[in-house]
Amino acid sequence: MRTNISYFVKDPTLLRNLVLNVNLWIISIMCYQIITNHNNYFPGDTYENQITGYCVELTAYIIADILYQKYKAIKPFLLLFLVSAGAGLALLINDETV
Repeated sequence: MRTNISYFVKDPTLLRNLVLNVNLWIISIMCYQIITNHNNYFPGDTYENQITGYCVELTAYIIADILYQKYKAIKPFLLLFLVSAGAGLALLINDETV
């Protein structure tokens, strides 16, 4: 099947999914950059902070896979997004070093 880009642009569902996925991609990259830039300000050694971050990320991938297999995509994504937003808000409110 040979299609061109106009097929994907004309379909509203595909266009909406494209815009949402591009936004999620940009947000993910920005979050990684923010965490990497602020890694130097966390207490402890930079390498210990990176190892801890990698362990947390690996655990999050495993939990996300389990939740995705059990509930499909929308419920865990929304729940974990709200948890992430709450944690980010708590970090912004707390001006002392954690």
